[in-house]
Amino acid sequence: GSLSSYSLNAEAMAAFDQYRDIHIAVNLDGDTGGLELTAARLDHGDMVVNINGQVGWKDTLAWQGKLAASNIDPAVYDSRWPGLLNVEVKTSGRLTDKGVAAAIDLVDLSGELKGYPVQAGGKMNVEGDELFADSFMIQSSDSSVTINGYFGWKDRLSWRAELVGRNINPAVYDPRWPGHLEIEAYTSGRQTDKGMTAAIDLAGLDGELRGYPLHGKGKVNVDDNDIDIDTFIIRSSDSILRASGYVADAVDLSFEVEAADLNTVWPDLAGSMRAEARITGARQRPEFTFDMSGDSIIRGETRVDSVHASGNGALAPEGSLTASLAAAGVTVGGTSLETISLDVDGMLGNHSLEARVEGAGASFLFRFTGGYAERYWRGHIS
Repeated sequence: GSLSSYSLNAEAMAAFDQYRDIHIAVNLDGDTGGLELTAARLDHGDMVVNINGQVGWKDTLAWQGKLAASNIDPAVYDSRWPGLLNVEVKTSGRLTDKGVAAAIDLVDLSGELKGYPVQAGGKMNVEGDELFADSFMIQSSDSSVTINGYFGWKDRLSWRAELVGRNINPAVYDPRWPGHLEIEAYTSGRQTDKGMTAAIDLAGLDGELRGYPLHGKGKVNVDDNDIDIDTFIIRSSDSILRASGYVADAVDLSFEVEAADLNTVWPDLAGSMRAEARITGARQRPEFTFDMSGDSIIRGETRVDSVHASGNGALAPEGSLTASLAAAGVTVGGTSLETISLDVDGMLGNHSLEARVEGAGASFLFRFTGGYAERYWRGHIS
């Protein structure tokens, strides 16, 4: 053709990496004001992808298009995700005085993934320096996740988003974690002169996971360099994770983990554990304490009959640390040890460490004392 009227018909066979016998066909028509992709088709095995659309630039850049794909098997690209999916996406947009105005519409995504039926849809719009996500929803059987949000970058970054999940079964992603969960979470924030303000609100996490009841909630607020944790709690049966406190000119943070049965926390664990830690004091030199104990902890061929660790110190370049660990009845890789102990004391410039292991008919003692200064560590090791 000519610049005022032209057409193109192309057909090819292609291969990429391990993907062979890819058939491609393209048909388009155009003129000085734009072009029309009347048909573009890609075939690979049973998968078929069709694309058509228009692009114009006579007065301003504008476009519209559609993509439809069928019989997509994600396992071809990642063996962990076998399935068969159909997808339809539409898009349109134009260039304006304020930037780009565009719309992306996931009309349909449906089929089967890892043995579960799946369906998804949603819309996204870009208006200059703002992006809106409207009711993006993913469904599988009676489970669903819906996301709404906004992201802006006109003068400074800002955002807000909400996520709502209904009857979510995590076994879709990992078969070790079957359950049914309800979740609501919200976040918002913006950039400021000093940094960023942000809020994360886990309004609710409720349901059942691996046969155990699960509940959670909590809020975290960031105001430039200050952080406030409003009692973040996750509870599974008799096990609980709790965090609360603040970081400002002064610091007061506390963390607690208590698990009467570690199997309620992780599928490959058994035993019990309790741990708590606290950070307090001036922001420039906060002090910390921690204490942890556990009994009959088992994971695979590793076993610890009892363990206790504790310590305290200061979080500063010249801060000190005093900590100890004692474990009894330790079995690792078929080797049984009666006791293991570790003691640490001092600061960066003057410290000591002693480790002792007894068992399997032998004992081992390792000790060093010394200090680090002017890019060198000097001390005594025995």
